[in-house]
Amino acid sequence: MDPGTVWLQTHIDEGRGDDLDLGLPAEIGLRSLLHAVLSCAMARTGIKSDRVNAGRRVWVS
Repeated sequence: MDPGTVWLQTHIDEGRGDDLDLGLPAEIGLRSLLHAVLSCAMARTGIKSDRVNAGRRVWVS
């Protein structure tokens, strides 16, 4: 484990999940820091869509 890195898991709408590739740039906004945007990249994708939420899990770092 590298304590200098942070991984976040999120869900992407299933209709937008076809174009996901590792290394794809992403931006994250936090409710606690309304004006801050964190730049990151997609590190991992889930194998299947979540049928309950109709979304796909992705991890960014």
